[in-house]
Amino acid sequence: MGTAVVDITPHGFETWTDLDSDGEFDGCIDDPTASSADCTEPFDDADGDGHFDAVFIGGYGQRRPATGVHEPIEVRALMYAGCGAASAVPTAPSRA
Repeated sequence: MGTAVVDITPHGFETWTDLDSDGEFDGCIDDPTASSADCTEPFDDADGDGHFDAVFIGGYGQRRPATGVHEPIEVRALMYAGCGAASAVPTAPSRA
């Protein structure tokens, strides 16, 4: 039997300049400086790959990148082995 706790919180994701303060990314994911007419908001291309590596928030509309981490995300697991078989039970606690 064994247990483990691992932090899977995303780190180092890129941010953008929300020029119209609506919480939505109105730029293009492949144009860091927003130089074309269709791209109105620039982003910080921290890794220099020319692509917006954001963590998008689900359930809050389209194109809503996270602006930070509210709480860390942990995964916990319980492993049991016996009688020639093994089983693992992973959990990710929900915080409301």
